[in-house]
Amino acid sequence: MMTKKRIQDSGLAVEVVTGAGTGTWDWFASFPGVTEIQPGSFLLMDAVYCNIRPEFQCALTILATVISRRPDWYVLDAGSKAISKDFGLPIILEHETEHVSRLAEEHTIVECSHPPAIGSRRRLASGHCCATMNQHRQCVAVRKGIVEAIWPIESSGRYD
Repeated sequence: MMTKKRIQDSGLAVEVVTGAGTGTWDWFASFPGVTEIQPGSFLLMDAVYCNIRPEFQCALTILATVISRRPDWYVLDAGSKAISKDFGLPIILEHETEHVSRLAEEHTIVECSHPPAIGSRRRLASGHCCATMNQHRQCVAVRKGIVEAIWPIESSGRYD
């Protein structure tokens, strides 16, 4: 709060003291004088952040289809153009014995002892939810298996 005091001492009003994020929201919110916090990733979460803040579950998932299989691995039809890998590889949800070994541009390679049938679907949690969202133009909101909305991602792919 020293910065706030210095700004106020110079004659400027400080109405908002903000900061923190998903990883530090509870710690930062306990500081006297804080008026808001800025957690963002908690809304969607990702495989990496879930290890740090397990109280927030992964809400953002990517649904991919098995398009090829071999005795010890299979291929999904979504790769790094659909799932960010900048913080780590995605994880296969609901199938703990299946592990992503490689993320190519268009495909994901998954190792497992009993590959699923071609046409089967797998839900993945990305290694980084923010960068994954930036690669899509819309998000399908599903609750209990029912599509409730389709949300446009207005800023998708815009870096300027």
